[in-house]
Amino acid sequence: MFGSADRKQLAHIAQNTQQLTRITQQLGDIAGRLQNLAVELATVKQQVSDQQQTLHRIGQDTAVLTTGLAEIKTAARDVSTRLHDLVTARPADRTGEPVPAPGPRPPAEAEPDADVLRAAAGIAHATLVAHRDTWAFLIEVAAGERHFHVPGQVDDHDGCVSVRFSGPSIVAALTRLARVSAETDNPVTRAVADQIRHKITAVVHEVVDNPRADGDGAPVRIVVDDRPARPAPEERPPRPDGA
Repeated sequence: MFGSADRKQLAHIAQNTQQLTRITQQLGDIAGRLQNLAVELATVKQQVSDQQQTLHRIGQDTAVLTTGLAEIKTAARDVSTRLHDLVTARPADRTGEPVPAPGPRPPAEAEPDADVLRAAAGIAHATLVAHRDTWAFLIEVAAGERHFHVPGQVDDHDGCVSVRFSGPSIVAALTRLARVSAETDNPVTRAVADQIRHKITAVVHEVVDNPRADGDGAPVRIVVDDRPARPAPEERPPRPDGA
């Protein structure tokens, strides 16, 4: 016969069994969660590995592109130098035949004013608006200059281009244009070089004479597009009825 002590012991054993069952269930739940975390960690690890491989391939492609761009830039400078030599060469240099001495020409400065160059160097960026032929001329004469950087983007609208370039490029363009104007015997080359140079110099003087104070100033624009002013509208005579 079971006594009261036996019944108490059995009840205690039953309680312990229930607690063990709950603990076992909780451990099972924890094990399931840990397994899910392991799967998620493996997925994240694979994603990180894939991203690292992608970044490595991007780095390799970037290195190839950088090398290719450097080679293209060097070739462009060589072509520009040869074009400049052809543009500024005397006819006798091309044909070997003697030509008469050129007539007198107006004096030109071989080097632009140092103050203008310093002011131009302080311009972060400027937009040049001109005909595509004018832009091609500037590329031909200035691309060989060390600090002239050919912009990567040129917007073309009905034959006129809009190009954004930096202060160092402006300095290089001014220097090269002044040198070409002083050295060439071709009046057309001199006229185009002087026109572009005067347009740039005028804008630089405007920046010097009216510098921005605080905040953003007006964007720097160099426009080589001379046009006549619009005619004033004709005044109509008054009507007889006074209307």
